[in-house]
Amino acid sequence: MKTLKYFATGLFFSTLLGMTPPAETSLLTPPPPLFRCGGTQGNLVKCTIERKMGKKKTPVTHFFTTKSTGANSFELRIEAVLSGASSLVYNGRITTIDKRSTENKYVVQIFLSKKKDYSWDTSTGDALVATYDLKKKDITFETTGKMGTFYDNSHGMAAAALKSATTPPNFDVDNVVKAISAYFIMDYHKAIQAATTNQFPK
Repeated sequence: MKTLKYFATGLFFSTLLGMTPPAETSLLTPPPPLFRCGGTQGNLVKCTIERKMGKKKTPVTHFFTTKSTGANSFELRIEAVLSGASSLVYNGRITTIDKRSTENKYVVQIFLSKKKDYSWDTSTGDALVATYDLKKKDITFETTGKMGTFYDNSHGMAAAALKSATTPPNFDVDNVVKAISAYFIMDYHKAIQAATTNQFPK
């Protein structure tokens, strides 16, 4: 479909590649990208995404950063604007498995995390696992442990459109990690809600 094609292409040309997307004459107003990255939080690039929540589908702004913490390891921090203030709602771990030389694939794992007093408890047995196929330029998703119980597609975005919007046309580690993080916020938001006592729209 032309609409879906434009959404995915426009997202990664304008947001991730810094280029102008090709014109699509069948649409008068192009849809906004799923998430935007720019500005900084410390030395990190800060990304912004809105997710519709609750019965009234109230848009809630989320900010996230993916900080490299070592070889094949990242820290995922997510903040949400609730009651006019930005609050930390998720602090978790991401690991990657580079299979490009053997299978032409790259795996990103986002682990379940929960706030415990003043620290965050990570469960490596519960994860969202995304595999980027460099040859097919496609991402497949699966879950391990309890992560599957946190699936929530009530944001109102079609599954096909969401997947297209989180599939970079060309491989780049940073872009893929950010795209999977955006997907996590959209389709596994119940994991974020369960991580803290912050109140989201119901």
